[in-house]
Amino acid sequence: MVDRYHKDIGFPHWFEAPRETIEVLHTKHSTWEACHDKLGELRLWKRLNLRKAELVEIETQGYFVCKYVYRFDYDDRRDVIYVIMPAVPRWKVKTIWSNEKGDNHKTLRRELYKVPGPRPTLSEKFFFV
Repeated sequence: MVDRYHKDIGFPHWFEAPRETIEVLHTKHSTWEACHDKLGELRLWKRLNLRKAELVEIETQGYFVCKYVYRFDYDDRRDVIYVIMPAVPRWKVKTIWSNEKGDNHKTLRRELYKVPGPRPTLSEKFFFV
């Protein structure tokens, strides 16, 4: 079962976002999307510095994060959104698109996302160890 979490609703208490620079491999789909973006062609980055991005969404299977959605500053009028999946030796870019800087997507469909449970108390943490 896959669970989706969004930054405006909350991430699971156990989740810690990656903060490193990663190397990525673009799929045929992401390459096509970059060439045909609605706001103009996008350059494909080989490395992503995750510290310089906003984490928007994750998908999990149990305690494994199988998909991340990051928003990066791209140019003076656009941000670029990367949907990436962890893989070795390079993460895979599933898709890519751009949004105008002022577009903050206030049409969030909350029913698509899981609401994270509360953080366990100290006694609950020891109980499950």
